[in-house]
Amino acid sequence: IMEYNKITPIICFTKLDLLTKKEKEQLKKISQYYQKIGYITL
Repeated sequence: IMEYNKITPIICFTKLDLLTKKEKEQLKKISQYYQKIGYITL
């Protein structure tokens, strides 16, 4: 539906201040994966 209506999906990660250093590293990898397949991440 989003592609049909030309809506750009954006993934926004919040509450980053609550993450440990290890969790931030894991989230960075997840964010990079989504960027690689064409999503915008914030």
